[in-house]
Amino acid sequence: GRPIEGATCDFWGANGDGLYDIQDESQPAFNNRGVYTTDEEGRYVIMTIRPQFYGLPMDGPVGTLLEATNRRGMRPAHLHFIVSAPGHHPLTT
Repeated sequence: GRPIEGATCDFWGANGDGLYDIQDESQPAFNNRGVYTTDEEGRYVIMTIRPQFYGLPMDGPVGTLLEATNRRGMRPAHLHFIVSAPGHHPLTT
């Protein structure tokens, strides 16, 4: 594809303990979240902490599903993005 000028990049991630701000009352609201706009060449720059892997709770339905499929409850380190621009479908990672 081609770079898109003025696209909105909405991102969020967990803290160094693998917790999102909505899971951890000690974090300020909107911690490790941001909204950026691409420049005229479709570029953006994000400054954040290095993502950390984390474990999923295994005591509910997700744990039951993971155990039934013989999978571990660990998520790799990652960030989430929703990228959107007028005239284009949004992309969520």
